Amino acid sequence: MVSWGAVAALLAVAVASAGWRGRPDLPAPARARVSSTHQQSMYEDAVRLVAGAELQRQDLPRGFAPVAVHNRGERDAESFLELCGSVVPSPERQLVADGRVYAAAGRRVRAVVVAYRPGGVERALAGLRSVPPSCAHPVPRRPVQQPATLAMRVRTGHPGPPSDRRELLVLRRGDILSLLEVDGPRSPLPLELARVLGARLLASDGSRTAGAQPGRPAPLR
Repeated sequence: MVSWGAVAALLAVAVASAGWRGRPDLPAPARARVSSTHQQSMYEDAVRLVAGAELQRQDLPRGFAPVAVHNRGERDAESFLELCGSVVPSPERQLVADGRVYAAAGRRVRAVVVAYRPGGVERALAGLRSVPPSCAHPVPRRPVQQPATLAMRVRTGHPGPPSDRRELLVLRRGDILSLLEVDGPRSPLPLELARVLGARLLASDGSRTAGAQPGRPAPLR
């Protein structure tokens, strides 16, 4: 007759072998399908969020019109900017990137929205913040309404023609970065557009961040 101790030992071995998951491990092809489905879902989610946060023609004052930008190599020239000789934002760990360019007399506005894989947005921000102060200097905060999503605001260029001056504002929500670059003389336009884009960034991510705490947005998963 088998003792209860022997039965318990056999059960322990069975539980350990199964990993106590209630079912055996999925075979490799099934695991690959699950991973592929997850990646596709994450990509589609990123496309939706980026499309919902983009700058629109009606956001700009009268006189601005879309500008077609020719591709440079494999990357769409509208999906990145140049800051102090470097391409921004970082292409590392990007899921989706899209941008728009608009121009009016003496002014140009470029806006890029990028969705990153988890962890990528922190590296992108670190790269942006490492720009030498001699090239881009932070804009002091003033007693005016700032977008809640504002992560960085700098100006480039030195005294000279107004057309050589640029202002760059970076908005962040979870794993999404929205970059806005405005050329030309100083004006309220950059901050006004940043408020619009910040609100749109929050709205496009609203269904995902209903329970998120301020300053701690929900990331893409």
